[in-house]
Amino acid sequence: MFGDYAQWVATLSIEERRREQQDRDRAISAAKKGCAKCCGPVNSWQGAVPGGEPFKSGPYKNRYWCRDCWFLYWHNHPADLADEETREWVAEQAAVARLKKGGEVLMKDEDGAQVFLTDRGTVLISIANSPACTPNEFDAARFSTLLRVLQAIDSQNVPGFSLASLKAPEPVTASAESP
Repeated sequence: MFGDYAQWVATLSIEERRREQQDRDRAISAAKKGCAKCCGPVNSWQGAVPGGEPFKSGPYKNRYWCRDCWFLYWHNHPADLADEETREWVAEQAAVARLKKGGEVLMKDEDGAQVFLTDRGTVLISIANSPACTPNEFDAARFSTLLRVLQAIDSQNVPGFSLASLKAPEPVTASAESP
């Protein structure tokens, strides 16, 4: 893969290489500006530079949209999507994006775990799935992430979500009266 790229670059003239580098620099600069719609960070799935070019015209010229804004757009324009399975997946992602956009970030972890306090007063927890586990199953690493998430929520003293406010259940004792 990288050998093909190196061979391709070797075929370019100095002027073409300069143009390619300028395009790359323009893409990096556009990504650093953040999302043109919500001003949030623009993260690429492939690496530091988003895969496509920034918008070439219109109100978003020389800017990108973040992943969440794209999901919301695709959800509102399902005809742009290939099949029903993709539409369902986009609908799920758009629902999460809507909650994130209306909420406050409580935690973002280097492992990809995220916690948001939504405008509805609920907590949205996003923990990456483990390939070896089902979505609601936890191995040691994923459980450790869940504990860090709970500690982060607790440290923010979110009303109704503080671990200190939870009461331990009262022990069940046998009473002297039997039915």
